[in-house]
Amino acid sequence: MGIRVHKFLGYGLTGLEHDGMKLTDERVNRESWLLAHDGVPALGDYFAWLEARRAASSKEFSFSLDWVHLKNLGKENWPKPRDLDDCAAYDPEYGRPDVLVVRPYSARDWYRFDDPIDYVQETYLRDPGTAQESRADLIGACLYPYQSYMDDRTGTALDDKVFMWVRASNARDSSPEVLDTFAQWAGFSGHAEASGHVVPFVPEEVQDLVEYAQLFTHAGVWRQLRPVLYTYWA
Repeated sequence: MGIRVHKFLGYGLTGLEHDGMKLTDERVNRESWLLAHDGVPALGDYFAWLEARRAASSKEFSFSLDWVHLKNLGKENWPKPRDLDDCAAYDPEYGRPDVLVVRPYSARDWYRFDDPIDYVQETYLRDPGTAQESRADLIGACLYPYQSYMDDRTGTALDDKVFMWVRASNARDSSPEVLDTFAQWAGFSGHAEASGHVVPFVPEEVQDLVEYAQLFTHAGVWRQLRPVLYTYWA
């Protein structure tokens, strides 16, 4: 069969503690079916859980692309269902034992493997010393269609005012005064505080999945997830 290149886009943890290929990071539940690929729930069970979650929510409106996707499974011209554990990439043997990435169930095109263009990029077009090397590239921006930011201390989604600060931060000629002004407008004391705590929002779909899978050992770990493009060989 050979070794093939895999590309997985999602929200991940990097720098996980491990002992060789054994995951030792206390934030991660090693027994979760997302990692063990054993006892994976049926899609209908997950949809029922999402339905109950929506019914119990205090939000006036909760829109989940995963909920929509699961609700329409089996309909004509709808994509063939995939198992829920396809939503996680963790391969300590062939990939990196310090990287774990999760994608929304509905984001099917966020994972591919055995792609000839990827193969050329990762072999012939890379430095010989890094060809076929697994890596996790952190992305400092939102992943479409999840275009929002959050405060990583609380997980609270920030309103549109934060985009003025983001644009100013990305501009080369923004003065410290301008950066502070836009950061304060977004609810922070200044540019320094915003820089330390404004991160891309982790989608509701990912929050739901990691909770349902009991992937983490305490509730706040999902706030540490960051957009990642994970490239590995298996």
